[in-house]
Amino acid sequence: MKTPLFKLWQIQLFAIVFLLFACKDDNVVIPPDPEEPGILKLKFESRKVIEFRSIEDSKETGSLGEDEIEEHFGSRVRSFIPNEITISKDSTTFVKAGPLEEKFRTKWEGNDDLYLYDDNTKTWNFLGKRTDDVFLLSAAFFSKKVSARERVSTILGQAYALENFDTLIAQSKQYNLIWLKVEATYH
Repeated sequence: MKTPLFKLWQIQLFAIVFLLFACKDDNVVIPPDPEEPGILKLKFESRKVIEFRSIEDSKETGSLGEDEIEEHFGSRVRSFIPNEITISKDSTTFVKAGPLEEKFRTKWEGNDDLYLYDDNTKTWNFLGKRTDDVFLLSAAFFSKKVSARERVSTILGQAYALENFDTLIAQSKQYNLIWLKVEATYH
């Protein structure tokens, strides 16, 4: 004959086993891994001249026509503006004519503005803007002649994220600056 103590022990064992399996929570919500922002691949579509002018000793000597770009900059504009752009989470790669590639550290601010990190100044500078289904890249080109007593120095350059020419001029010297700012469109 079974004793009531034995039945109590069976009931307790059954209750423990039941609780172990019954308390399993099948409704646990596991949050999905945050999605990595997609890689944005863009192809060059067109370019538009924003500014093209000549400045001499802080005095503007006039606007220049688009037909004069080749005269002042040769093929620099065509070579510098990327054919393709690949934008990922924290970097941007420019693919230029030929097998040339440039890679930069970049970041999005807001949803639309892309900034380029400048290692020299340790600052983020505006690179371009995303609007609707296009990306607009800002680029600047300059040709600067500085006159001193003994010599004339010529400096040719180009840069992304160069908003104006203020950093290119020295007040104490005579100079002639040709400034070109373009905006390239990518899809």
